[in-house]
Amino acid sequence: YFGDRAAWLAGQIDRDYRTALRRIDEAQLMLAEEISRELSHLRGRSAAPHGWYVTELRTLYRLDGTTPEAHEHRRIVAVQALSEVQVALDVPHDRNSQRPRLTAEVLYGRRLVRRDEPSRTRTQFVVRLPSPLLPGQSHEFALVLRAPAAAEMRPHYILTPEWQCDAFDLRVRFAPGRLPAWVRRVDGEPVRTFDDARPGTDPVTVDAAGEARASFNRPAPHLGYGLQWQF
Repeated sequence: YFGDRAAWLAGQIDRDYRTALRRIDEAQLMLAEEISRELSHLRGRSAAPHGWYVTELRTLYRLDGTTPEAHEHRRIVAVQALSEVQVALDVPHDRNSQRPRLTAEVLYGRRLVRRDEPSRTRTQFVVRLPSPLLPGQSHEFALVLRAPAAAEMRPHYILTPEWQCDAFDLRVRFAPGRLPAWVRRVDGEPVRTFDDARPGTDPVTVDAAGEARASFNRPAPHLGYGLQWQF
C-alpha cells in the first residue's frame, strides 16, 4: 500500500512520515515537468517538421482579373534556426492537359531563390528571409501566386495543412459579370470529396462586392479547408 511505501521511504531518508510525503510530492512534480517537456518536444517536431509553423495565413484569391491570383500573407514562427522557408501549391489538372506553370511574386518580407516542381501537380517556391530567425521568433511575408490565363482551374480554393497552422482566413473575389451559382464552405473534409463541385449544407453568401469569405481556427493537418463554388 501507498502508506507502507511512504513509511519505507521515511526510513530510507531518515525523516519523518510527513517529510517523506512532501518529498514524494516534489518528485511527482519534477516527473510531470519532464514529461511535459518531452511531449512539447515531440509535438514541436511533428507540428513543424521543417523548422517552422504558421500562426496565421490570410489569402485573397482573385478571379476578377485576366488570370487567377492568390495573394497569400503568412506569419510564421521558427522552432529552430531558420534562414529559408518553402511554400508549396498543388494545382490538380487532367493528365492529358498541359501543366499550368505557376509564377510567384514576392510582395514583402523575403526574396525568392528557387522554384521546383517535385510532382505532376505540385509547385514549390523556396524563399530566403531577410535575416535568420532564432527559435521562437516570428516573421511575416507575402506572395502573389499566378496561373496562366488559359489554365483550367478547379472551382475551389482549399488549404490542406501538412503541419501546424493556427488560423486560416480566405476571401475569394469573383468577377462582377461571372458570379457563382452557389458557394459552400469546406471544413475539414478528405481531399477527394471536393474534387467534384457540388452544393453543400454549409452555403456561403457572395456579398455586394462579389466576395465570399470563410475563416478557420486550427485546421487539422491533411484535411481540406476553404471554399468551393460552381458557375
